[in-house]
Amino acid sequence: MLWNVEFTTINKINNLKLIKSTMSRFADLLQLSEPALAPEVSVDLDGYNENASDRDGDGLVQEGTKFERPVSTTSKKTKKK
Repeated sequence: MLWNVEFTTINKINNLKLIKSTMSRFADLLQLSEPALAPEVSVDLDGYNENASDRDGDGLVQEGTKFERPVSTTSKKTKKK
């Protein structure tokens, strides 16, 4: 009976070693690693006016600044009655 218990324990240990070895090989194959993080982007919005209006009618807002852009037709706000 003692022989049977020792044999079962040895089998369990060998099975665990085999599982660990197999997992190690799979990890090597897949080359598991942490995903790279995207670099942080710093944007300076000082001077940006989200609600800028085209007062001279040339189709541009915030002319002469780094935020110069065409007038957006979708961002016009309508007055409520």
